[in-house]
Amino acid sequence: RHLLQFADDGSFARERYWSPRKVDIAHLDVGETYEDEVIIDGWKDARGRRVEMAPLPLDSRALVSTIPFEQWQPTSEDYEGYTGNAGNTLDRWYHKSAVVLWSSRDHFDVLVKMGMRPAIEAWLQMRDELPKLSDDKAKQAETDCASLARAIVRAWPDRLYRHASLEKEDSPWLADFAAELPALKDSALAGDFLQTVARRDWRLSLDKLVMDGCRHLGADAMSRLLTDYLSTTPEPNRYGRTPAHGLPVRDAEWLCKLAAGRKQGGMTPQQLAMLCRSATDRLREYLDEQTARYYHHQREYDEVLARLLKAALAAGDDGSFAALLQLKRARPDLFDVRKFDVPTCSKLVKWADKRFEERPVELARWLAEIRQFLKSATSQPPQPPSDFARPGRPSCICPYCRQLGEFLADPKSESGAIKARKDDLLHVQDQIRRHQLDAKSRVDRTTRPFALVLTKTTDSHTRAVKQYYAGQKLLANLR
Repeated sequence: RHLLQFADDGSFARERYWSPRKVDIAHLDVGETYEDEVIIDGWKDARGRRVEMAPLPLDSRALVSTIPFEQWQPTSEDYEGYTGNAGNTLDRWYHKSAVVLWSSRDHFDVLVKMGMRPAIEAWLQMRDELPKLSDDKAKQAETDCASLARAIVRAWPDRLYRHASLEKEDSPWLADFAAELPALKDSALAGDFLQTVARRDWRLSLDKLVMDGCRHLGADAMSRLLTDYLSTTPEPNRYGRTPAHGLPVRDAEWLCKLAAGRKQGGMTPQQLAMLCRSATDRLREYLDEQTARYYHHQREYDEVLARLLKAALAAGDDGSFAALLQLKRARPDLFDVRKFDVPTCSKLVKWADKRFEERPVELARWLAEIRQFLKSATSQPPQPPSDFARPGRPSCICPYCRQLGEFLADPKSESGAIKARKDDLLHVQDQIRRHQLDAKSRVDRTTRPFALVLTKTTDSHTRAVKQYYAGQKLLANLR
């Protein structure tokens, strides 16, 4: 047992730094408990031989002892006094020997409680041993292997943080379990796992599970499991907040690889189209909830949409492809024609021309739409401003931002000033930066109140000229 508590020898109350002096632990003022954990480790079998087993965390209520748990005497103690930014803690360790018993029906749950890694390693070893067993032993071994797999699924960790969804898999044994699970040929188990992953884990790659699932379980069974999976989303927590929204990038990835594969997992065009539509609906619901302002995970929108467009093309699902393009057109704030449409469409055209004898109609229409947009955008070079009126307005309607808007719209004034408190002036500067308005600014602290000195620029014209020549180049390279 390890017990960590707040403890004070008087140094904390006097707010002085700890000095190396002897402290009588028995007379410490012990307070709040920070940690109190019981772990079983150092396993031995009935003959006293050491056994390689992971530590088992335990609830103190599971202990049966002739000496009550709270009356155990510590085998070692360590006190750290006040140091200014840490300390005033008392660590106590208690060591006992024990006989450990558990029910055979709980055996695999106990193994999982010792840790996911040792449990999955044990499961992989059990599965590898199956082909070597005789028929009379193989049946029970298969049952045990499935039971351990279900215990692992029940204990699967929560990993729903979207900011980590693109990171390299940090738990290889979790990926190993997912990759090897279809080999058991248990549709119910695979379905339970997919439902669990949909609710708890958006970081796990499912590419191998999906492809091997089609091979081991059959395309029809896998199609049903994946359709149910795509309709399952994380549930709100006790505060009513859902930790993850939308469609994970990894789901767009496996769907794209499945549809773009030569054999397509043995699925029919109708089955692939159903999966594409389910994924499209998930993305639509998510985008409908977003506002035009910046979101930290905005980079994922284009990744998901690009993969789904390729999946729809590969599946021959013109309906989903058109629906995805409509989602893109409805959100120009998220999908810029130059940054998203041009590179994405170019890649799809190159891929489709190799894959199909004839370029898909919907893809050809999208390409023509992009070319028409670029032709219109580059029909005439941008003209420099003829006066001091400048485009753009701040999004805020406070009095100081209104002054900024009036100043920008004034065709006769090249410079001006806004007087206000410093925090209000910093707010105006933030609006200028955020909306890339044509004005330089500096805070004059010699006046009371402070003044924000403004000078108009031609930055928007400079950007427009750069965009004009970039558009010409894009148009020339777009085939």
